[in-house]
Amino acid sequence: MVRREIDREIRQLENNLVQLEGQKSEVERLISYLDTDEYVEKESRLKLNLLKPGEKQINLSDSAAELVSPQEDDKSNIAKWFDYFFVK
Repeated sequence: MVRREIDREIRQLENNLVQLEGQKSEVERLISYLDTDEYVEKESRLKLNLLKPGEKQINLSDSAAELVSPQEDDKSNIAKWFDYFFVK
């Protein structure tokens, strides 16, 4: 009986080891990607708005998000359709 419990615990620990090794490999892949020039360039473009020489930046906004006011989000769908057709 004690032997079964020990064997079960050994199998459980081996399964945990396999899972942890998988997580370790994922973290190592992520670290290697974060060290690449591709990642540094992507993040510098997004967060710091940096450009390459001769490159032009165009900013596009989501016009639908600008048109909806926070008050309209609280309305029911029927009220929004009514306002769309009859009020505006």
